Amino acid sequence: MLVEFQRRGRIWTFREFLSSGGRPLISEWYLSLLQPVRAVFDDRLDFLAIHERKDWQLPEFRMLRGKEGKAGLSEIRWESEGTQWRVLGFFGLGRMQYTMLIGCTHRQKQYDPRDALETAIRRKKSVERGERTTILYE
Repeated sequence: MLVEFQRRGRIWTFREFLSSGGRPLISEWYLSLLQPVRAVFDDRLDFLAIHERKDWQLPEFRMLRGKEGKAGLSEIRWESEGTQWRVLGFFGLGRMQYTMLIGCTHRQKQYDPRDALETAIRRKKSVERGERTTILYE
């Protein structure tokens, strides 16, 4: 899968979590989405890729609070087809990188899948400990 980023002026790269079997989980999730949902996500990444970190703000992006915030998690946010969509991730491991951990939906303070936050925390820790790896999201 190739997501067309605006190459000129791009200052961020995006990475995605790999399963224990080496499957790119964000790419797999992305391919399961309807085309209009994918298009808005592509636009969101295009926007974030060319903006300084200080410009990553609502409605496109939000740092999480509570234990998730303390864990350094954040969410890329968008709405499409009457649904609030999210990709949970964190800044790093490299400079000017954002690592995407899990895709989900959000409604009335609930994520679907319900364990998305716990999964994101677990995946982030496994990447930081070197137990799991990430690849460039293209």
